[in-house]
Amino acid sequence: MILPAQLLLCNLYCDIKCWWDWSCAIQLSLVAINNLHKWMTGLWKWDSHVATTQPFNMVLNTDTSLTGWGAALKGSSTISTGWW
Repeated sequence: MILPAQLLLCNLYCDIKCWWDWSCAIQLSLVAINNLHKWMTGLWKWDSHVATTQPFNMVLNTDTSLTGWGAALKGSSTISTGWW
């Protein structure tokens, strides 16, 4: 069983992006709470197998701050950045 992690986090990310201060309490929507329940149930049912047995041969360096984020793939000139 493979959990659709990105789909289950989508509504949670939508709730989080509405807030500007990381120290404040966040009101979660019912759909985000339901997604977290599905994730929790899926983890209990997980058979501990991974999606791939291939070794990882790339390193993704990431960094965040209070105003944004960034990522760079080692050995590549491609970078990605964004603002919160």
